[in-house]
Amino acid sequence: LKITPLDGAEHLSLARLQHTNIVPLYSVLDDSARNIRILCMPYFGRVTLASLLHSLAGVPVGTRTGQHFVDAINATAPRDSKQPQPPVALQMLAHVSYVQAMCWITASLADALEFAHQRGVVHLDIKPSNVLLANDGQPMLLDFHLALGPIRPGGALPDKFGGTPGYMPPEQERVVRSLQNGQPVEFPVDGRADIYALGAMLYESLGGQ
Repeated sequence: LKITPLDGAEHLSLARLQHTNIVPLYSVLDDSARNIRILCMPYFGRVTLASLLHSLAGVPVGTRTGQHFVDAINATAPRDSKQPQPPVALQMLAHVSYVQAMCWITASLADALEFAHQRGVVHLDIKPSNVLLANDGQPMLLDFHLALGPIRPGGALPDKFGGTPGYMPPEQERVVRSLQNGQPVEFPVDGRADIYALGAMLYESLGGQ
């Protein structure tokens, strides 16, 4: 369950997105008396890419393997003893290098973002803490609370707009400053912002700063 302010629009974005690599929305309940909205979503686990990278902080990138992903997931989601074999994604991760695992995760998320962009949804907050590594090994996008449609110069201004420093492309940072200063938006922000952030995330996971 996720509790948000009643004026949030995350549920409207998620309602349009049914994809293997996006955590879906089951139902929505509005409580006007408390000014909250409750989003019900399936529980797929609690390992995020951020928590994995934190646990591997002391391990040189060159010595990491795909098995590190499997170990992190299994540590929080014990496998059913009656299950004949691990899920396919976990089997794959156990036999690839760390670089191969990260490239596969990034490609999977790129597919999910392309799906969202085709439906007019820009995530605007791609970062390791918003990537879930599900119990079956699948990477999934989380947290669409900042998601909007593409922003065009001279178009309608969004009521809320933001992002996470370090992952935002320059045009997204410029729009943030424009809105803070009450100035018109002069730069488009569209799906390319998500691709920039996805690349920054991959760069960071492979040892970049």
